[in-house]
Amino acid sequence: MISQLLEALRQLFGASLPWIVVPPWCVGVRVRLGRRAARLESGFHFRIPLLDQVQLVSTRTRYVSGQPVTIQGSRPGYARTRCATVSFAVVDPIAALLRFADLVHMMQALATLHSGDAETEAEALVALRAEVEGHGVEVHSFKYSENVEVRAFRLMQQTAGLWVQRDPDEYR
Repeated sequence: MISQLLEALRQLFGASLPWIVVPPWCVGVRVRLGRRAARLESGFHFRIPLLDQVQLVSTRTRYVSGQPVTIQGSRPGYARTRCATVSFAVVDPIAALLRFADLVHMMQALATLHSGDAETEAEALVALRAEVEGHGVEVHSFKYSENVEVRAFRLMQQTAGLWVQRDPDEYR
């Protein structure tokens, strides 16, 4: 009943409410006049309408997957496709907001980057942790959700009854 009343008031008054409720799984970051950032723990907080902006940041562990990456295989004529899943949590929301505009998309991009660069999951985890160190994000794990190596075949095309090999650069 109380939550419905608060939601109705929030919709009615929008950004002019003099309070904010931070859920238990979030941390609020209040910025007053674009100068000072303050951390708001879960609970009920007062704010000055039109002077304070509050952004909620989830502190739960999140999982994101990068895009599949195709790299050279371990043997000539083979290609390897990898896709990685990263779990992370925000430990310092002010530093994370200052560093990353969109944290989820940034972590997806880093998962894609390191899945193509690193040979093993452990190497990728170390590189990923070093990249986000000091920016309010803690990386818990890096796992390959897809790691497949297959034989790659060259494209062939029939021309005037003869099979000819096409130049691979023609398809780029």
